[in-house]
Amino acid sequence: MNEKLRQARIDRSWSQEEAAAQCNVSRTTYIRWEHEGQTPHGYNLTEACQAFSMTAYQLGFVKSPSQNMQQIGTRTRERQGTHTVSSSLGEDNPVQFVMQRDGISAEITRPSQLTSMRLTYEQLEVLLSFLGGTMANFDEAKRETLLKLLKAAGLIIIGSTSEDPEPWEERLERLAGALKKPVSLDRKTLHGLKNATESYWQLRVRGGIAAPDLLGTVLGHYRTVTQLLQGSLLPTTRTSLSAVASETALLAGMLLSTDLQKHDEAQSYYHTALVVSQQANNDALYAAGLGRMSSLAYAKGNPKEAHTLLQEAQCFVTQSDTFTLRAWLAAEEAEVQAALAAQENVQNTSTCFKALEKAEVFADQIHPGEETFGMYFDMSRIPAYRGSCNIRLHRPEEALEVLKEALEPLEPSGALTRAVLLDLAEASIQATAVEQACHFINQALEIIMQMKATSSLQRVHGLRQLLRPWSAVLEVRDLDKQLRRFNSGLT
Repeated sequence: MNEKLRQARIDRSWSQEEAAAQCNVSRTTYIRWEHEGQTPHGYNLTEACQAFSMTAYQLGFVKSPSQNMQQIGTRTRERQGTHTVSSSLGEDNPVQFVMQRDGISAEITRPSQLTSMRLTYEQLEVLLSFLGGTMANFDEAKRETLLKLLKAAGLIIIGSTSEDPEPWEERLERLAGALKKPVSLDRKTLHGLKNATESYWQLRVRGGIAAPDLLGTVLGHYRTVTQLLQGSLLPTTRTSLSAVASETALLAGMLLSTDLQKHDEAQSYYHTALVVSQQANNDALYAAGLGRMSSLAYAKGNPKEAHTLLQEAQCFVTQSDTFTLRAWLAAEEAEVQAALAAQENVQNTSTCFKALEKAEVFADQIHPGEETFGMYFDMSRIPAYRGSCNIRLHRPEEALEVLKEALEPLEPSGALTRAVLLDLAEASIQATAVEQACHFINQALEIIMQMKATSSLQRVHGLRQLLRPWSAVLEVRDLDKQLRRFNSGLT
């Protein structure tokens, strides 16, 4: 019995039929999840998480971090008895066969879907006999039998919806070729793919490319990595490549959410990153995904949900030596704690600053070469978080002091610089330093225009609303002119 899933359903007053409909599965499948403890995979897992607005861990589909670590060795040994082959039956319909001791799984992979079926050994023998030679001598009876076999396995999409579909014989030839010639990735190629993802993270932080252009490049890289994952790979290679895919999905979600304000699309990529991080057996990467989802929840005005996700994320890295990630999670917790204190009008703010102290302790232990998952967090980032916390707690003078310190080491046109400038503007407004606030907003606008980071405009307009009592001030009128020029440039 999956008690977490059952309780989540009861909390929403859903029947099992309603829960199944929300997850886009049959009632029978849902009952297996809840009563038999079966774990959905791929697309079904993503659908369930989105339906409940909860993570796989919160729904009981992922074990505790300690159990996960104990199971890694078992999963690795199990993979040694697994052989994966794949072929694309057209760009929209890649197919993956996973041969195991008890049969063969046929998986159809679409951009947002993963469905698994199972063939018996007898069906496998028939399929392999068909694929053993060329397709030229296929008669109608064989073709009909094969099509029925594929349909039974769920592969009824062998045709194409395009106007000029590739002949089915050629598609099957390529499937046969993939069965006979597994894909091989050497360490150098894997290292290059990982380095590419890291380079894109750095470009995002430094502001070298406009957000929409960088997103297009990142998504192209993501498609390359996921296409390679459809091939027949050694278990260690698949694990490493899954980590690259997960981290790239996190970057895509970050660009969509923070820079382009496409929160729903970002949520989808974050969920995908969580699923793939499990395939990579990487608890730290899973925690990074939870942290990004927490940031998204906070940006959407849900600090309580953000806090829950952060607590879950920190559970996964309690024993980890990824101090960059642990420092970032602690700093994010401090910011969320400050927001909760302000929201609930709580005078005791010790939890916020204790989290910052914890972030400092972790940041002091960061060592060269550790995994960062796009965080690029170090001791120099602490002042920015301290400033943000003081803004949430309405302590503008303290905020201004530390934020000016935070601004000094940053790249002139980077995403972090943009965020700190807007924080400085908000703290200045709280301190009624109107001219200074307008100065910081104008500096941020230059970066926003350069990077086409339109998501930051919402905050700029929010700051302008805070300046309404000073609308007649010269600097505010000049800011309005700048905003009009900026808006006309977008159109």
